[in-house]
Amino acid sequence: MQSVLLLNAKGGSGKTTIATNLASLYASAGFKTAILDYDPQGSSHYWGALSLMLVTNEQG
Repeated sequence: MQSVLLLNAKGGSGKTTIATNLASLYASAGFKTAILDYDPQGSSHYWGALSLMLVTNEQG
């Protein structure tokens, strides 16, 4: 199992955007993906759901 960690204490540096886009890319290539988001805003939940809808629509 391979892991990717995106860590930066500064807000607004694009961590959630990069993480959800990478997860979406790997999921569309057939890999199992998971995002652990410790940010109280929980933005990855929203972006992850949107990415999932986009990938599902592309597949058919």
